[in-house]
Amino acid sequence: MVTIRTTPRYIWRDELAVSVDRHATKVMHMKLPTSPTRRRFLEFLTSVAAVHVIAITAYYALDLAQTPARQQRFFAWAWIAVTIVVVLVGLQRIKRARRAAARPASLRR
Repeated sequence: MVTIRTTPRYIWRDELAVSVDRHATKVMHMKLPTSPTRRRFLEFLTSVAAVHVIAITAYYALDLAQTPARQQRFFAWAWIAVTIVVVLVGLQRIKRARRAAARPASLRR
């Protein structure tokens, strides 16, 4: 059994949802300002994802599944090393952006 609610509270929510959806489509096309910290975080996420996409593509393109275990281990260790470097650099950039945002405006360069 399905209950159809017709009280004003539920009708208002539905109308609000429609108006919010219309507003959301307008907002989607606007470029919203992002903070430097958020920008660095998004760069961090995309760079880590890019490292993994490149590594997985290389693994299958070079057909490393058919190579000896030693070569597979070397590839895995190289992948881990590159990932660690990208993560550390990204975290440093995020930390610098957060510290710069936390500094009073009078002390910023």
